[in-house]
Amino acid sequence: MRFAVLFCLSGMLAALAQVPATLPDSPARAQSNDCSADGTVVNATSGEPVPRARVSLLTTANQSTVLTDSGGRFRMDHISCGSIQFFARRIGFLENVSGPGGLAAQRKAVTLEPGGAAHDVRIALTPQAVITGIVTDDQGDPVSGAQVALFSSRVLQGRRTFQQTGQGGSNDLGEYRISGLAAGKYVVCAHPNQAGGLLALTNGAITGDKCFPGPLEVGSTTTFELAAGRDIRINLALPLIPSVHVRGVVTGLPKARGVSLSLTRRGAVGNASNRSAPVRPDGNFDIPGVTPGPYLLATDYWEDNRRYTARIPLDVGGGDVEGLTVPLSEGFSLHGVVRVESKDGTPPQRNQFGISLRSAEPVVGGGRMVWSPDGTSFTLADMTPGVYRLEAYTSGNFYIKRAMLNGRDISREDTSITQPSGTVELVVSDEGGSVEGQIEDRDGKPAEGWAMIFEDGKAPRNARADAAGHFRFASIAPGNYMIYAWDDFSQVEFANPDWMRRFAEGTRLTVEVGQTARVKLVQKQAPVQ
Repeated sequence: MRFAVLFCLSGMLAALAQVPATLPDSPARAQSNDCSADGTVVNATSGEPVPRARVSLLTTANQSTVLTDSGGRFRMDHISCGSIQFFARRIGFLENVSGPGGLAAQRKAVTLEPGGAAHDVRIALTPQAVITGIVTDDQGDPVSGAQVALFSSRVLQGRRTFQQTGQGGSNDLGEYRISGLAAGKYVVCAHPNQAGGLLALTNGAITGDKCFPGPLEVGSTTTFELAAGRDIRINLALPLIPSVHVRGVVTGLPKARGVSLSLTRRGAVGNASNRSAPVRPDGNFDIPGVTPGPYLLATDYWEDNRRYTARIPLDVGGGDVEGLTVPLSEGFSLHGVVRVESKDGTPPQRNQFGISLRSAEPVVGGGRMVWSPDGTSFTLADMTPGVYRLEAYTSGNFYIKRAMLNGRDISREDTSITQPSGTVELVVSDEGGSVEGQIEDRDGKPAEGWAMIFEDGKAPRNARADAAGHFRFASIAPGNYMIYAWDDFSQVEFANPDWMRRFAEGTRLTVEVGQTARVKLVQKQAPVQ
């Protein structure tokens, strides 16, 4: 599991945008409103028309909205000419969801010359999926106020994990409903509400969590498939299991005002299932009602403008955990300088590059990015100890050549950073090359998709291919690379060597200073695990 704490400057994520921004009209076109358009809104899975869908015209000049008729048809007259986008929405269909059936399907971009018309504009909407069910206890009685969370199998930082993507609560009949879901592979979990205190039986047992098809820690091999537009019912019976205590002492407390510890179940990003308890002034704590399983014991505490943190992985069995020592670590600052290697001596503007500090450990935060006024140095303030990798993003003609800390290039390997030792030297250079290419399908026809380029030890870069299959990477460091073409880069487990050996088909290429490497790629479909 990898968490990312990003420190970004403007423009650094433009290469990852999946939905093209609305293009500004030229002054001549912006003054013309004699264009028209007509089309149909359809169900992406069945192809049937969608009546009463709201179709909006998005331009820099104005916005207008019409409703589709009973046949899903719409028409707009006297609209702005130029580069425009149509956006459709309807209750019961997905909105703002990336990937297949998401934003790319909801928006349709066209260019209209003055006096022109766009005919048969087709906008596809994907119907939402819904999960319903009843939460009961071990006796079959409904559980009111249970927290029900839905976790989807996602690829984060090149590794597959679970991420919470939906939630709901059970009513007085134990019923729950989670709507607005995209197709995918999921695990659904129910967690008894602890707001009113723990209800333990005389034998020390307690109502525990229940996940379907299995616990999150098993991994993404245990999921159920949810199809687009499908309504399914999953009942969850909460088991009665042994309840244990986790006890110990927190060391390094300055004044211990308002400190609390949380015990969060490991296995997913955004998992809200946890137990918590305050830390007493003497540093001792007692977390009751803990059920067996893997946890992360954590606190993030501020006092007198100083940050104190603790992160301890903990596996709880069938007995109490006693005598645990939790040392607090004080936040620290890491300093860095920027050195420019430019063939013409021109330094980059500060908005042409940015950096992010990515943690290899769960729930570890990085520091606040503070730049010097002239952009030649920076400080990462309020850092927490952890294992990090520095990743850099550039635009224009510059690229990040290296990021050295104590003799190690932290842009190429995970590095333990536990104290303010050394200075990060960020070297920026404009002596790079570029990559340009074409993506085709298996039949040799141009294909939209994503090109993904790797340099050994660094995170990949992605470039979107247009309708003609053309893509380009600018400002690439000289060196040897592997490059791939995918239909959906968000499903690529690039940090999993076994996955890459099984599914990836790459092409080797060499980038030289001042040269453009050209390549032709065959698109592969990234399997959804």
